[in-house]
Amino acid sequence: MELPSPLFGQDVSVLQILAGVLLLWIIGVSTNRVYFSPLSKVPGPKLAALTSWYEFYYDVRSTSMIQSTMRRSILTTSIWTNSNTLAIVGENRVQFKAVTAPHALHKIRRKALNPFFSKSQISALWPYIVEKSERLCSVVEESYCDDAKPLYLTRAIGCFALDVVTEYSFGKTFNHLDKPGFESELITVLDYLTGKVHLMTHLPIIRKVMSALPKFMQEALQPGLVVAYDWNAGIAEQVRLVAGSHGEKGSYTGHRTIFSDILESDLPDAEKEIQRLSEEASIIASAGSDTIKNAMNVACFHILNNPTIHEALVAELVAVLPDRDTTPVLSQLEALPYLTAIIQESLRLSYGVVQRSPRVSPSQVIQYKGFAIPPGYAVGMDPVHMHHNEGVFPDSYAFQPGRWLGDAAATRRLQRYNVAFSRGTRQCLGMNLAWAEMYLLLATVFRRFEMRLWETDGRCAELETDFFLPRMSDREGVKVMIKKREK
Repeated sequence: MELPSPLFGQDVSVLQILAGVLLLWIIGVSTNRVYFSPLSKVPGPKLAALTSWYEFYYDVRSTSMIQSTMRRSILTTSIWTNSNTLAIVGENRVQFKAVTAPHALHKIRRKALNPFFSKSQISALWPYIVEKSERLCSVVEESYCDDAKPLYLTRAIGCFALDVVTEYSFGKTFNHLDKPGFESELITVLDYLTGKVHLMTHLPIIRKVMSALPKFMQEALQPGLVVAYDWNAGIAEQVRLVAGSHGEKGSYTGHRTIFSDILESDLPDAEKEIQRLSEEASIIASAGSDTIKNAMNVACFHILNNPTIHEALVAELVAVLPDRDTTPVLSQLEALPYLTAIIQESLRLSYGVVQRSPRVSPSQVIQYKGFAIPPGYAVGMDPVHMHHNEGVFPDSYAFQPGRWLGDAAATRRLQRYNVAFSRGTRQCLGMNLAWAEMYLLLATVFRRFEMRLWETDGRCAELETDFFLPRMSDREGVKVMIKKREK
């Protein structure tokens, strides 16, 4: 169909009119976003203010974004990531409401879990954490100390952390520490799937389409998914077992578990459904293992790569644990200043979650360094830039436990900026458990064994890519030759 056009003196089709309207709409939206948006005065690339495809490119296509951004400038006031989100680079003292789960729902879920992750509960379940540590040491002594073969230490730590968190969750582990060579298919698959997190975030339709496909087609397209399916099925079965034994004291586990506590909580019945709890369990299990593995990977490399740090740590451990086979007490380890400093520095350089953590102020205008951020706009901040702020952490790329050994006031100030576990109401729920695991594992491994790096360099502890979790340049992690310490 064509319409007469007195303006141009020629016939114009409906399609051309629609194309013109679309073009005008694009021009109008683009002009508004770049020049008239409430955020238009904030510095940053105008292309990012124009479209979220800018963020898509750097998240999905450019895997070296973190390194290039870090090298460019640490102290930039802010940068655009898309038309509705700012990333603040540098110190950020503004509190925002999270844009993940709704605040009210998150609050009641967290209330049910908080008691189980308290320091008193961690102390009560300390023997079960020690049990996993002893199993790790036993496997190492049996299979590595006398055979003169390298130990993939980061792998072993990942298996330890996964067994701890499943014991903690269900009262039963999946025995990853017994895997030959500590090669857990699950950890490998989780690492692979983590590499797809940005693609799935920007294009959620891919996940929806994949979920709608028959299982055999999903496995054909993504072979590793069969392991993930088996894992999720195992998690769901454990949740069902805990739910089935609910109310029968001692019928399933020998101690309290996360999910037995949830079932006994005053959460609404909808929050106790098997499907919902299975999803919660998968998140807890993966989150509860990755942070430990990454932080311990950084710690072990830098300890073994620096004889001064290594000798100081061993001397402190020998003083408090004169017998190499002594089982340490948590309070005993928490009192060791150098061990604590090493853990703080390891958390700083392993970052926790490296992706920006967006927050929204629901009703108030936020003032930040002369810029007004209106309600409803997301502001993102990531631990990487916080932890490499040279004004807070001089020589920030260097592993220096000594920076945490100053006077109490200076140490407290540094701790405010170590946000590996985040801050505020969305702070990592398992922080106390993570600290307990790191205290025990570092103390036990470095007190009982002598180690030297094997085919390992600084790339194993150098951040390469943001895939929500940090991915290091050398993904195999720390590898060592190991033998028993004589005394």
